[in-house]
Amino acid sequence: MSLCFYSFGFLDKLPLVARLQHSKIIQFYDLNDIYFCIHNQNNDIMDTNDFNKGKLYINGECVDVENLVWNEHSAFKGVFLKHIIRGESTDNCLSCHLVKINPGCEIGIHNHAGKTELHEIISGMGHCMIEQTKFDYHKGVIGFIPADKNHSVKAENEGLLLLAKFFPALL
Repeated sequence: MSLCFYSFGFLDKLPLVARLQHSKIIQFYDLNDIYFCIHNQNNDIMDTNDFNKGKLYINGECVDVENLVWNEHSAFKGVFLKHIIRGESTDNCLSCHLVKINPGCEIGIHNHAGKTELHEIISGMGHCMIEQTKFDYHKGVIGFIPADKNHSVKAENEGLLLLAKFFPALL
């Protein structure tokens, strides 16, 4: 199974970030001129392992996502990040991170100055608070968080795995 990301970001600024050969589109999103699609070779419904065992093709290189390190979040206990695409690879237009939140843990209230955030829920259940509004998170949900908005994410009993994209790049 190979996995890739096509992120066109704000179309006039961000080139093709990654490409997978011999793949089929299974998802495509258009949110405020942000385009993102995920491919896999068999047109299967993707599960958590598709992301952890996938490959990323970026700037002429191939990266095995499985070999990227899970980093413990410095401020939020039970939260781990895998930095898939860093801003240095996209002229700081985009960064992409796998975020794993252990059961019952949360990313507390915070915001990202000047950065729009897009969440794609891969597995698990929980919720996101954006300002005073609560949104249920489960597989298949996409959350859009405008720049400078306070938000938090909490995992329920089975934990939560999401793909977080930042425009411009967080790291």
